[in-house]
Amino acid sequence: MTTIYDVAKRVNLSVKTVSRVINNESNVRINTRQKVLHAIEDLDYCPSIAARTIVTKKSGLVGLITSALTSASATPDEAGLSAVDMVMGIQSIIESAGKTLIISDTGGNTGNIVKLCQTYREHRIEGIIYLAEFRKKLNMPRSFKRFPSILINCYDSSSEVPSVVPDDEKCGYLMAKAAFKSGHRRLGFLTHSKNVLAGKLRPEGFKRAHLEMGFDFEEDLIVEGYKFGLNLEKESKHEFLKNALEKLLNRPNPPTIICCSNDLMAIKIYEFFRQYGLKIPEDISVIAGSNYTKISQLLEPSLTTIEIPYFEVGSKGAEYLIKIIEGELVPEMHNQVFHENEILKNSISGKVVWRNSIKEI
Repeated sequence: MTTIYDVAKRVNLSVKTVSRVINNESNVRINTRQKVLHAIEDLDYCPSIAARTIVTKKSGLVGLITSALTSASATPDEAGLSAVDMVMGIQSIIESAGKTLIISDTGGNTGNIVKLCQTYREHRIEGIIYLAEFRKKLNMPRSFKRFPSILINCYDSSSEVPSVVPDDEKCGYLMAKAAFKSGHRRLGFLTHSKNVLAGKLRPEGFKRAHLEMGFDFEEDLIVEGYKFGLNLEKESKHEFLKNALEKLLNRPNPPTIICCSNDLMAIKIYEFFRQYGLKIPEDISVIAGSNYTKISQLLEPSLTTIEIPYFEVGSKGAEYLIKIIEGELVPEMHNQVFHENEILKNSISGKVVWRNSIKEI
């Protein structure tokens, strides 16, 4: 196996100089740097992370623990499609910081977090991220808090770990406001399960838009369209949503627009309207929240939706972590005491993406 000594011998330079090139230090001449890099390539030399860690006391590794990947592949209607975007956002920042991201999935068992933290500790991880499959409150183990750490798409019940989350309340607010802007005054809202925070926060934003714009708000126009964790077959979950939709449509004065808590729900709503012989948006309009582009752009007509910037949620969380690792931020100064009816300071808002599923009236 080629060593750093072999590289130094090939270019007739000191091991210290070769080490400076490997560590990308600035005090190396361009010609010398190029000579060393050519030798590294010719000899197929791979620097030892273990050796570098001993010298620098830094492994260059950041650990990501999540259950989102397993959950999203098993039950995408529950976990959503946001996990990949958040991971991509995290990866972009970790890579630009010159570090390597190691990803471990819990397999849906939160008890594995302690085991994974120990594994990361053994590999001298510099910092650790926990990414939840949907926004929720967690009781993070003490072993997680021994690292410079950040939570993404969730928050710690003890408020001991800083977190970055999407602004779900604003999503509901923007959805209703877009409907009002198009002339609609009777808005039906099919929500997430109230067992998840989005199922509480998005309806709160929906209600706030009514109050701010001076329109009447009827509580029974908000209907739970999905039961999280409901132990039902796929067909039964569709039936649950269909019953919720019919509850809105069968009202004496039905809504002129259906607001769906996410794009996945909108797919099924489109299907139901086709069964009823209703055309979108001629007979009834639809708006949703998430902007999963592979859904919203491909539906016919294309779906107006609230773009939740999941990539930015991930990248902002990773930025905070890098600053904590580098000593630029003191994590205790950025802890947020979170109450379920409040928006976190470190939350990130979305925007309306207008497409063809809304009719102006």
